[in-house]
Amino acid sequence: MLGGIQTALSIYTAVEPYVTGDIWFGKVNRSPVKDRTTAELEVLAWIKQEHSDEKIRVLHGMLKDLGKVQWKNSIQEVIAKS
Repeated sequence: MLGGIQTALSIYTAVEPYVTGDIWFGKVNRSPVKDRTTAELEVLAWIKQEHSDEKIRVLHGMLKDLGKVQWKNSIQEVIAKS
């Protein structure tokens, strides 16, 4: 996910009618910080904030009962800590 809850919900809503398989959600694993502009670093910091455990739990609560949604390990680890 390259955004927060609203972005994830928007993407799900947009693609769900066209997807016959699973729709996977996961956090950014390794955000590159070398040779980045200040603006790019600010966006990466925002994404990291949007992927906080608290916000991931909210997203999980909103999407967990939808049949096509699958969770990458990065989100499963957060949910396991709950």
